[in-house]
Amino acid sequence: MVRQILPTQNNAPVLVIGGGPAGCTMAILLAESGRECIVIEDGNTPEMIVGESLIPAVVPILKRLGVTDTIDKVCNRKPGVTFLHDELEPVEFRFPINRNGVPNFSWNAPRPSFDKVLRDRAVEVGARFVLQRAGLEKGIVGGKELALDEETLVAAGLKEQPSFIIDATGRVRIAAKTLGIEASRGTRTDISHFAHFTGGMRPDPAGTVVIIRLAGGGWAWVIPLPDRVSIGIVVGKEIAKSLGATAEERLANVMANEPLLQPYASGAKCISKTATYSNYQLTSTRGHGAGWASIGDAYGFVDPMLSSGLFMGLESARSLFDATFGAGLSPDDARRWSKAADGHYRDMGRWFRSWEELISYFYNGDLFRLCLAGGEATQKYNNPVSRFMEMQTSRRISGMASGATTRSPINRNFLRFVIRNLTWGARPADELKIR
Repeated sequence: MVRQILPTQNNAPVLVIGGGPAGCTMAILLAESGRECIVIEDGNTPEMIVGESLIPAVVPILKRLGVTDTIDKVCNRKPGVTFLHDELEPVEFRFPINRNGVPNFSWNAPRPSFDKVLRDRAVEVGARFVLQRAGLEKGIVGGKELALDEETLVAAGLKEQPSFIIDATGRVRIAAKTLGIEASRGTRTDISHFAHFTGGMRPDPAGTVVIIRLAGGGWAWVIPLPDRVSIGIVVGKEIAKSLGATAEERLANVMANEPLLQPYASGAKCISKTATYSNYQLTSTRGHGAGWASIGDAYGFVDPMLSSGLFMGLESARSLFDATFGAGLSPDDARRWSKAADGHYRDMGRWFRSWEELISYFYNGDLFRLCLAGGEATQKYNNPVSRFMEMQTSRRISGMASGATTRSPINRNFLRFVIRNLTWGARPADELKIR
């Protein structure tokens, strides 16, 4: 039975549940717009957080939030990504210069430091943080689907319900779970183990992230942070079981036995716990309703491949704000608000589909097959046409991976065309895929 809850008032604050990057981005934008914002966080932030490598598309958002100078001090710059395949030559992608306002660099972020920068900025501009495990109830008066329970209201110092609730709780998905909203899942059910190390070889050029296709199945990352290196593996659950009984055993086993990973593992000393993440590919079937909306991982996450997750968290907050609060809409104007929110989530859907398509080319071997075919064509013909196509392919993939042109229909169609028509004679993609 749901207790009597006071209806929302027009001047009541907006409440954000979750103080991670998505929640803090929303809090900063709300506070800067003059709206009272309260962030409820439970303080249970894990020591190790996935999402340590950013893509260039985050830079314009962080610039808008006013934190790029501070981020530049606590993170190191990332110029691109190198893919190492156990059966192919290295494939290097360098981010293109200034595409759609997106620069040719990003950062590798020690997450506690990165998250603190955003939190400090939110406090600076007026957001109020409350340490409390949020409780939600459904079946509310006033036409809203969700409300804070009495304990949370008291902890937040509120006598009435907030004007709006934003779920930024990540994989916890508190709003969706309270309302019984299901999630659609992707085709992969991988598990990831990662830890921090010192003493091993760092990627070259400085700041470059290395992604390695593992001969035993799955893939690994090497992310150079300012004073350490993050090394992680992403493997299928059955493969994980064969690698050992614990996360530490599995990660150590791969680091010791995978030839392409060994140079980074040799002499490396673990200085952290080994973290585990699973069930990456998950998107809620509904992201908003009367009086609430979800952002960041609470709404959906594509995959750790290509490091789109943190950008999508920040972008989802920016996009929802601009479509609703930033456009001067009131949550009490249900029709206009719902229409604007629907547009936002359609936009998020286009982002997810574009990232899923691009990432699928890495998993299914098409991209490696394309790179192999392009290199062979250049060696065989070495004419202006072959060199032009190889340059165009690399430039477009780099732009899409940077977040600058991920959703570009021209680039997506170009990539489909060259994969379908310009890979004659190359090894089958199935032999090159990430198993």
